Amino acid sequence: MLEILRAYFLVKPAAALCRLALDIATRQDFIELIKPYLTNTLTKGIPSLSADLKPLYKDLSKRQLIEDTVIELHSTYVSPLIIEVLMVSSLSTMLSIMTHSRTSSNGCRR
Repeated sequence: MLEILRAYFLVKPAAALCRLALDIATRQDFIELIKPYLTNTLTKGIPSLSADLKPLYKDLSKRQLIEDTVIELHSTYVSPLIIEVLMVSSLSTMLSIMTHSRTSSNGCRR
């Protein structure tokens, strides 16, 4: 199924296809797909990115890969010379949501 999505995406690029691929991708495929997906959506300043990725947090390995990628992107792009305000805001929002998702309502680590 993932190969069909990739082949179709090459013919007709669409964010929805890439997002669907993230749902079914396993570790190595997920690693290859998540960075371009995050980079593209953060660069465009898509505000619903956090809500879009939230269902992926159920899978602990995907959650960790998302967090690692966001941290990598944050360290790569945080420079006053190359960062756009919108991207910083989006990355901060993602980091905030990830921190919140790791703590329960009483403030204890899960």
